[in-house]
Amino acid sequence: MMIWEPVKEDREKAERIALFRHGIISPVLYEREEGQNKYFKKLSEQEHYVPGVGLKKYSVSTFKSWLSVYREKGYVGLKPRVRKDKGISRKITPKFAGLLRQILREYPIITYSLLYSHLITEGYIRPYDFTIPTLIKFMKDNKIYLKEKTIVPRRKFEKEHINELWMCDFMHSGTIRDGKKKRETYLCAIIDDCSRVIVGSLWGFSNNLILTEECLKTALLTYGCPKKFYCDNAKVFRSKDLHLPCAKLGIAVIHSRPFESAPRGKIERFFRTVRMKFLPLIDRNKINLEQLNSKFQDWLSKDYHKIPHQGIGEPPIEKFIKDLDNVVPVRVTKEEIDLTFYRTLQRKVKNDSTVSIGRKLYEVPSKYISLNVEIRYPSSRPEELYIFQDDKPCDKLKPLQIHQNANPPKVSLSYTNLLGREKN
Repeated sequence: MMIWEPVKEDREKAERIALFRHGIISPVLYEREEGQNKYFKKLSEQEHYVPGVGLKKYSVSTFKSWLSVYREKGYVGLKPRVRKDKGISRKITPKFAGLLRQILREYPIITYSLLYSHLITEGYIRPYDFTIPTLIKFMKDNKIYLKEKTIVPRRKFEKEHINELWMCDFMHSGTIRDGKKKRETYLCAIIDDCSRVIVGSLWGFSNNLILTEECLKTALLTYGCPKKFYCDNAKVFRSKDLHLPCAKLGIAVIHSRPFESAPRGKIERFFRTVRMKFLPLIDRNKINLEQLNSKFQDWLSKDYHKIPHQGIGEPPIEKFIKDLDNVVPVRVTKEEIDLTFYRTLQRKVKNDSTVSIGRKLYEVPSKYISLNVEIRYPSSRPEELYIFQDDKPCDKLKPLQIHQNANPPKVSLSYTNLLGREKN
């Protein structure tokens, strides 16, 4: 059989394909088989744009295989494998029959054309290695046949517990003072669908990715990981830098369809509550952003979370605590969250042990000279740069001190002492 290992130039493409696959399976990551089959059947009738590949159709079994491998191996399992002997032409050999039988066990419902496409996409073959008719003939000669699988319908899965579904959105709320000027403010809020607890909230001056990440990180640290994270189709929610951390944490990111407002009803009703009950309590001419966030957290803990909610008939925080008897939250530490939400850069270390990032030079240990290194940094603290190996931080980068390097420490040297030593 073939030997597999990652190839550097293919890493970026593999990352994009893994994110594409995660986006496909996210909506039904925690659904039962009936819901999965219905969803995948609909997708199998459509063409999908695959990064680096183009438009492509997939079978139901292919989608289900992605779901299976994600549950077994996590986000890494969604990356396509790359042949170590990539670029070397080869013919169909008898050993290839074993590989085909293994694939058919994993994908019991598949056509010849989809099997051929799968072999190409996964890097087993190249388009010019052989054709579909050649593949069909080889399979028949080796008595390898396609099989059909009967799908057994099941009841639709209904969410009942905390942390099964979180919904996130932004609310615009006018201006407050920022120094000598006034700026627009935005509230990023995340609501737990079951309990109506606001698991994450943060006010900022822009409805951007950084505000979303900081809000989500606080929610994860306080309440654990949800199964699903539901949001609309805004650009900030489509960002790879949001999808990738969620994929690594096992969170399915789901986007609402255009003009579909019903699923977002709970978060929108919460925003109406904020406008009616919280905003009238603040003086926009005398409050700054830090004070706004502090007052809002105080209002949540003393008012919103403690008053019976019309939709559930009890205070949100009591509903959440009560359901802890049925649910064990998936906890993550602050260090794990920070590492997951790091931004990633690729740089080649120069011969003078430096790398250039954002028009600045940084010192790198000499052992990395001429090597391509992976550099990561927290989105909220871009000045903290670390070299990562095997998903672990190894060395912290320091800005290059040009003047310090240009003036090495003085070496004490006395010619009188040297002459004296020679005479002795």
